Amino acid sequence: MAAAMVGFAFLLCCIATVPFVDGRRLGSAAKTLHLANDDGDPWKEYMRFHAKEGDSVDNFVAETLSRVVRDTSSADGSQHDEGAAQIVTKYELSDGHHNEMVVHWAGAGSDVIVALTRDMEPSALSTSQVYISSDYGQTFQAKQDNMKLSNGGNSIIDKFYHTEADNSRYIFTDIIHSEIWVMRNFNDNFRNVQPGFKPTLLSTHKTDANVVLGMDSDDPSKKLWKSEDFGETWHVMQENVKSFWWGADGYDPPERVYVERQEPGRKSSIIYSDDYFDYESIDHEVIAEVEDFELNDEYMFATRKNVVYGNRETNYTLKHCGYPMKGDHFSRPSFHQDFSAWIST
Repeated sequence: MAAAMVGFAFLLCCIATVPFVDGRRLGSAAKTLHLANDDGDPWKEYMRFHAKEGDSVDNFVAETLSRVVRDTSSADGSQHDEGAAQIVTKYELSDGHHNEMVVHWAGAGSDVIVALTRDMEPSALSTSQVYISSDYGQTFQAKQDNMKLSNGGNSIIDKFYHTEADNSRYIFTDIIHSEIWVMRNFNDNFRNVQPGFKPTLLSTHKTDANVVLGMDSDDPSKKLWKSEDFGETWHVMQENVKSFWWGADGYDPPERVYVERQEPGRKSSIIYSDDYFDYESIDHEVIAEVEDFELNDEYMFATRKNVVYGNRETNYTLKHCGYPMKGDHFSRPSFHQDFSAWIST
């Protein structure tokens, strides 16, 4: 990392909280089916800033202000909005070792802001720092010394996750050492956990603060893990999982999880459970032998591969359905124009 890397200046105009998005695909990216509002990044709603070598703090200030787009209010009712850009809190973190800062406001009723500085591509030689403000960015305290590895070494925090069900809870992950730290109530008690897998992806439940799902993107068995005590203990929920979705709000039970399970022959089956696969002896199948699947609020979409023998082209048929699901509920959609997708093989 270049020694000339500029220190981060934290600028407060407004901070985006992280809404739960129904139908967001989590896991491996689809290849034949894509939604306009989903790029597969569960961290997309966090504010992320990159410092460039040679940049001045003034340039970083200007870039930060240009990216502030959401109106918010602090716990005391004062407004922090785009129109009041001249009212800015600037706090020097004096962090000249990292090239990315990730910022998250805990949400309505809270003046807590969490900031992580890290290397964009972490390695065993990387470092990181976690800062927490309890006065909406007026001051910050470094907290990573509270997150030591189980062997007493220094952690390398890669990401942190928050639950809307209880905005005082966060989970911090170290994917280099496969350890996590659970924080409740913004105190200095960070509980160290060895989850049994590399936590490259975590996803919290929208209404149950205790439920968290997780995956290791490099796991050849593609295990989907679950915790029902906010990350303190973990168990395998399913294997051969290509991707998963939380149920659609207003259409599915709150406990529903959809899983795209890769079957022998590389095709996928879409199954779901209303109890995190704890007690059900029979999987509820939505559709089988598909290439890809997507869930978008009340609509489901799937593609099937139709090989045309003697032809170098492969036709992917798009099927869709809405709620409620009944019988053979998928059908091929009709469009005003010909949007058939043909992919050369």
